[in-house]
Amino acid sequence: MSHEAHDPLLPGSFGNIAIERRRSHRETVVAIGRLIPIDHSDEGRCIQVLITDLSLHGLDFRSAIAPRDGAFYRVEMSVGPLSLTSRLRVIRASMRSDGTYEIGAEFV
Repeated sequence: MSHEAHDPLLPGSFGNIAIERRRSHRETVVAIGRLIPIDHSDEGRCIQVLITDLSLHGLDFRSAIAPRDGAFYRVEMSVGPLSLTSRLRVIRASMRSDGTYEIGAEFV
């Protein structure tokens, strides 16, 4: 019988219950942001995104364009008097039924 190692940072489940793996609380937000590629292979094209939640360690957003997994970007967003500018790395992307992409990224 083999036992696979389980990475505690990857999503997991126990029976029908999903195990929460996030390192910090996520706040639901609705804000327009933009991603600016750090890697010059993306030819400096900015991507407008809809940021849907935010934590101390990362954010989730929706985009009409799928950023490359592992790609590095600078994100800029404002919500009222608060603004955020940070570097991030895309860690997951999946297509939604409406043809847009749901993307998760971590701050680096």
